Amino acid sequence: MVLGSLWVGIAPVRAECCAVIDDSGRWVRLSEPAKRVVSLAPHLTESLYAIGAGDVIVGRDAASDYPESALSLPIMGRLPHLDREAVLAQQPDLLLVWQSGAPDAALDWLHQSGIPVYRSEPQDIEMIASTLERLGTLTGHEAKAHGLAEQLSQRWEMLGERYGSKRPLSVFVQVWAQPLITLGGGQAMTRALNQCGGVNLFADQSTLAPRVSLESVLAREPEVILGSADQRVSLQKWRQWPQLPAIRSGNLMLLPKDLLSRMGPRFIEGAGRLCRQLDQARQRLF
Repeated sequence: MVLGSLWVGIAPVRAECCAVIDDSGRWVRLSEPAKRVVSLAPHLTESLYAIGAGDVIVGRDAASDYPESALSLPIMGRLPHLDREAVLAQQPDLLLVWQSGAPDAALDWLHQSGIPVYRSEPQDIEMIASTLERLGTLTGHEAKAHGLAEQLSQRWEMLGERYGSKRPLSVFVQVWAQPLITLGGGQAMTRALNQCGGVNLFADQSTLAPRVSLESVLAREPEVILGSADQRVSLQKWRQWPQLPAIRSGNLMLLPKDLLSRMGPRFIEGAGRLCRQLDQARQRLF
């Protein structure tokens, strides 16, 4: 009788089907593949679509605008201003978040909600590939995710083989004009430059987005100056210094929009374009 009572009191245990370690080192465990996912970062939304899991997304952040089909998804706000009621209303079984883009308060609430949270912080192409594989595990799209991850790694290696050993080019990347901000050595963009035979002029800076002086840029004499599409007008100011190799050779260039700023599957496409741009710059210089 006692044994029977004990047996009745034991809840059935559901088998764990999907378990990964996210970029914060935390385990994310699901009893079955996620069917209702809220994605709170553009690179994560793009990654889900890329592995064939777009149909499980039930909510997105306001910045997730690719692919076009993502625009029809309900918006959960934009971190740090998350619409908590909207998130809960979707009854998600998995939340995806960009760790650097979410303040501690938002992360704490996400975890306290009781919904499994995957924190993402990819820093290079290897981590992008790993992200695809882990999202594939969590959503039941392992095969496609694995194939895409291998493809990204192979394309990355091919870029290095084709461009990495060419004559190095010194590159200044303008992130912002006032104040003047560039990229430090820890950025994925720096690694992409290296893969293409370029050298970030401020790779010696440990800060991800260091503020630099005009004088320091002029002193380092960049052979190429790169800026994002929204820096198109401010980039023209560099023409005031025609003695710079970048200006003298016509190597004032724009980066492809979003491709290199979002750590998702399209990063490799952006890296390929960057390599071709730098190769053209190299030809103009030499």
